[in-house]
Amino acid sequence: MSERDELAISTRIVVAVAEAEEVDPLSLSPPLAEEIDVDALERLSDASTPLQVTFSAWGYRITVRDGEVSVADDAALVTAPAN
Repeated sequence: MSERDELAISTRIVVAVAEAEEVDPLSLSPPLAEEIDVDALERLSDASTPLQVTFSAWGYRITVRDGEVSVADDAALVTAPAN
């Protein structure tokens, strides 16, 4: 297990978004706790059952799946309506 895997899931989310933004994790605003219920996410991620949670924060679509964090630009996920 890597050092990063030992971090709380909320910390890994902040680090992943900060890396995508190329900024210091402490500079992200608003704090993650203002975007989602961090305690609930931590409890879910500590459960032994498979987990997938997706939410938007800081202009990114963030997915947590079985402890892995992926970050995608929300703008890239927008699709045009069908005519």
